[in-house]
Amino acid sequence: MVFLFENNTFDRMKKYYPSITLLRGIAAMMVCVYHIFSYSDERGSLLPLQDPLRKIAAYGSEGVFMFFVISGFVIPLSLFHSGFKLGDFPRYIARRWVRIELPYLAALLIMLVDRFIMHRNWNIDFGIDWQIIVHHIFYTIPFSNYPWINVIFWTLAIELQFYVVVGVLFSLLNSPKKWVPYVAIAIFTLSPLVIEDARFVFHYAPLFAMGMYVLHAKKIDQNKLVSAAVISAIAVFSLWLHGPKMAGIAYLSALFILLVDMKKNTGKWLGERSYSLYLIHGAVGLHVIHFLYEYAEVYILRVVLALLGIAASVAVAHYFWYFVEDKARKFSKRIDVKK
Repeated sequence: MVFLFENNTFDRMKKYYPSITLLRGIAAMMVCVYHIFSYSDERGSLLPLQDPLRKIAAYGSEGVFMFFVISGFVIPLSLFHSGFKLGDFPRYIARRWVRIELPYLAALLIMLVDRFIMHRNWNIDFGIDWQIIVHHIFYTIPFSNYPWINVIFWTLAIELQFYVVVGVLFSLLNSPKKWVPYVAIAIFTLSPLVIEDARFVFHYAPLFAMGMYVLHAKKIDQNKLVSAAVISAIAVFSLWLHGPKMAGIAYLSALFILLVDMKKNTGKWLGERSYSLYLIHGAVGLHVIHFLYEYAEVYILRVVLALLGIAASVAVAHYFWYFVEDKARKFSKRIDVKK
């Protein structure tokens, strides 16, 4: 396996970064907390709109954009270590599909079964037909008139598009000419000026680009102040494009990956289960609240109920990870990117 970077700096890079695992766990928990504390149904909201806890939890919605920064770092990293070439593209996509799609389909099946049970027992509209299922399988919901069955699934569609973009751009990111990776990252960063549509990955390109640049900076062992300055410039562009919350959380995530070199696997347990928690917390935590809502008549009990929903989500995520995600991860490793 040959890497083209001068002095073999990339060969000395780690394949595993504990800081990334920790960040994944934090991102998934932020999204979970946001959805749990924002729960509402026909009976009202679990917590008042102006409640301090709910206001704080609302920042958790930005956790999804932390995942974009993380992907910008780890997907090219895995391709560098595998010695990826454009001819390996089908096997690379197949490996990513198995790793991400199988847990996603399992979560989708859980949601469908849940909808059916609620329809049969509580006369709640099922609202599902074969077309919406097909659109979910191929991530084409944004291009249809159907809604996502689970609102967080939209991010998986964007992630899949990013996998394709990185595979196509990789020869530029891996170029022996020093200036080419900079140009490739810059063009991708600025791509939303041409394609603004939020249904496409290009709208979120600056977020992914922050992670991509951190990887490049580590690869060439660039001065951290210089690296932080470049990331800051990308963040300013994202600020103009996306607003302060999205740009801010992405910027902090990129700086964390750049500056924090953890030696211990702090947060490894939750980080490994972050994707499972991300996928199923809506089907678990929100249902806990739905069925126990009437028993939480006072504020403190509602807070306890929210915490119970979070705890149940984490517990079920562990078993989902064990029986589904970890099996998909191991199966995906059987698909070598290189022939």
